[in-house]
Amino acid sequence: MTPLVRVVVVTRDGGRLLERCLECLARVDWPAPRLEVVLVDNASTDGSVERAVAARPRTRVIRADHNLGYAAGNNLALDDLGNIDYVALLNNDAFVEGDWLRPLVDALESERDLGAATSKVLFAPCYLDHRLAGPVTLRGVRVEGEDRWRDTLLPKGWLDVDSDPKDGPPVRRSKAEAKLWIPASPDRRAELLVDDVWIDVILAGDPFDVVNNVGSVLLPRGHAADRGFLQRDTGQFDEPEEVFAWSGTSVLLRRAYLEEVGLFDPRLFAYYEDLDLAWRGRARGWRYLYVPGSVVRHAHAATSIVGSAFFDYHVERNRLLVSVKNAPAAYALGAIGESLRVTGLHVRRDVVRRVVHGERPTTTFLRRRGRAFGGFLRGLPSALRVRDDVLPSTEVERWLDQR
Repeated sequence: MTPLVRVVVVTRDGGRLLERCLECLARVDWPAPRLEVVLVDNASTDGSVERAVAARPRTRVIRADHNLGYAAGNNLALDDLGNIDYVALLNNDAFVEGDWLRPLVDALESERDLGAATSKVLFAPCYLDHRLAGPVTLRGVRVEGEDRWRDTLLPKGWLDVDSDPKDGPPVRRSKAEAKLWIPASPDRRAELLVDDVWIDVILAGDPFDVVNNVGSVLLPRGHAADRGFLQRDTGQFDEPEEVFAWSGTSVLLRRAYLEEVGLFDPRLFAYYEDLDLAWRGRARGWRYLYVPGSVVRHAHAATSIVGSAFFDYHVERNRLLVSVKNAPAAYALGAIGESLRVTGLHVRRDVVRRVVHGERPTTTFLRRRGRAFGGFLRGLPSALRVRDDVLPSTEVERWLDQR
């Protein structure tokens, strides 16, 4: 019999992206009676859930009375699986292709020790290449009169994120030469806000796809990363491959895996919660497979801004908590030490050096880092209490930085 699959989409004020996500799901090649779509509404106020459900009345909705975050939101739809065989998790800003689901199911059906099968995730637009002679400050991008700053990718020649004081899209400063990838348009034109002046540019070359995630990799000192991130998709990831962890952007989970390993840690709220669940599964012998035949396009950072206070707090706090919960002691201590080392470097750069040169100190990064480390310390006792099945150091070293 065809497996029964539940697809879970967690949303909060998803707007048009949510509607597009569900429109794509409605075209998936899978028997309708064997596909259950569950929409978890984290207290949306923009009317997007009502519009989406009106267009697709078979969608089941679970409503939360406040924003539970990604982790606890998903748990609402995972707590009672009934006779479900597999559970697919899909971001509300991810858009599947018609044959997205079948390769994932085939993978889990063929290998019983696979706990999860994860998709090829591409950035939503196709891109065109542009180069800037710098140094410059880039504050915005428009294509056909539409704001495309968040969709623009900066693969080479850029300094660290410099957050906007109003917590909007980050300002980026370039080195002497920099490359950016701009969403393609038919007329190959774009406008760039460079040093507070809008300039017109002509884009050359052929449009191309860019990889967002083809599985997740483990890095030294507590970090994780999207495997293949910001690489042109030229066929280098066209073969199935075992990966250290799966991405919650688009993944199919085996029911037995969830029953043994458990659900998401709700205290993580957002970011690193998928890595935490993957760590826990690996410690119990589960494996994960990247499946290139399952393709998803993702409007990356559409629902959370990279470089925002929310992003910085949860990413830094959660990577430390996840390391303490799951990693060998030396690895976890290295993650904590790296956090303190980077903070010290910023004290010297943003405070001491600027004071010495008669400039006003900048404290945005330090305040955010301090708040995140405080959150880590508050969560440390509970993280230590659940620290039990830890991967051996040799197994961790085997997986480090396999990008």
